[in-house]
Amino acid sequence: LGLPVVAWSDAGSYLVSAVLLTFVVARSVTAAGRGFDLRFVWRSLRGLLLVNTVFFTANGVFTALLVPFMTTHLHSTAGAIGVFFSALGVGYLVGAPIAGRLVRRLRAGPLLAASQLGIGLCFLLLAYAPNTVVAIVAGGLIGLPGSLLLVTIETAIQRGAPDELRGRVGSVFFASDALALLLGSLTAAAGGVHMMPVAAVVILASGMVVAGMT
Repeated sequence: LGLPVVAWSDAGSYLVSAVLLTFVVARSVTAAGRGFDLRFVWRSLRGLLLVNTVFFTANGVFTALLVPFMTTHLHSTAGAIGVFFSALGVGYLVGAPIAGRLVRRLRAGPLLAASQLGIGLCFLLLAYAPNTVVAIVAGGLIGLPGSLLLVTIETAIQRGAPDELRGRVGSVFFASDALALLLGSLTAAAGGVHMMPVAAVVILASGMVVAGMT
């Protein structure tokens, strides 16, 4: 199809989202104070924020290095890289409904630990993939624990933050996502492909720490 078709399709999806958002009716809620509610996040959700930041930092490393890694080390074609991202998307689509059932039945702590351990193992499989096929399989597998992690975090935010602070708490997490991705990208630029297994080990270690705390 070519890059222009992909770019216009992506732009169109954002336009449709913007139009749909205009139909959302928001309930007016008055909250004391202004700006980010960092005190509430630090007091009640700092562990969740740490898990979220670790994941997005490692994700920034892999996102920045994925295409150079697949083209230079695995000699993958542009089509194969497209298949990788398709497999990643399928993994998230398959994992999302499963994650929805799990968060209704289990506590957040064990789910966060399990998802981080799963992501770390999948990242290691990708970092040491001997060929493109294994990398694509790893990409598909990443989506399963990845969706579980994100769904668990978002659910914990919705459950843990009061109505009048939920938007502010969400903004803190969104800001940390952006900063973590930037930090991961800069780390990747400085360290090169050697940072991929390092990021995977960091995710694994984080998962083990969370497991030990739950």
